[in-house]
Amino acid sequence: MTAPNYEYSLEGKIFRGNVPLVMGTRFDIIVIGEDEDKVLEFWRLCTEILEKCERRMNRFDPESEVSEVNRELSSGLAVTLGDEMRQAVAECIEFRDRTGGYFDIAGNPDAGLELDGNVLKPSVQGVSLDFGGFAKGFALRKIADVLKDKNVKNAFVDFGDSSVYAVGAHPCGDCWPVSLPSPFTGQVIADFRLKDNALSTSGNTPGYTGHIIDPHTGKACCARRIACVISEDPLEAEILSTALMVADDAAVNNIRTNFPDTEMKIFNLN
Repeated sequence: MTAPNYEYSLEGKIFRGNVPLVMGTRFDIIVIGEDEDKVLEFWRLCTEILEKCERRMNRFDPESEVSEVNRELSSGLAVTLGDEMRQAVAECIEFRDRTGGYFDIAGNPDAGLELDGNVLKPSVQGVSLDFGGFAKGFALRKIADVLKDKNVKNAFVDFGDSSVYAVGAHPCGDCWPVSLPSPFTGQVIADFRLKDNALSTSGNTPGYTGHIIDPHTGKACCARRIACVISEDPLEAEILSTALMVADDAAVNNIRTNFPDTEMKIFNLN
């Protein structure tokens, strides 16, 4: 994680904070109408959350907690997890089941991950955990909780353009408006009005395709598709947008049934 930056303007009480690189992308937030002391305390907590989540879930860092876990899992050994890692894995297992296996941090339906207290048990050797499609949403949920705890009235969080969370409204409106352009044509294909909820977008672009893997087949999704999910829970939005990219029509219908209060849109692009 690179060094965080911020600025605060007394006129309008506008706070802007950013981290140029964390979890492989950029993090930005704007908070409107809060006193400087209050928002700086929030920013301290926010950057702590980002740093801890990256240290815990970055599988490309050999010193991260998930890398240590993966080294033991690769030999088929059971692993005792720290409390927060146990919480994360438990949620991943629950979402695996509720999405019919289209979200799976093991990327393998035969891995058979099970939790017994804090002990994680694989069914086979060679299992490796990948928190892509989870870590940003997990961090964003924690940041959303801090925004609520601090009683922040109006804020907008942008996590790499693909995961956003909105509190209250833009100063010039009654919501935070977000437009979704096609990565292939630049034309706007959807407009969203966010207020006290999250939007997660997953998809392929001309320069970034095949990064989402179907856990059932092990094959990359290369379709010109974008999946968008709006939910009060940033983690749910993040996970479901990933699952919808690789789910077939029947699985999509099952996911909609299992998450009836969540708005989901899939765009198949020319």
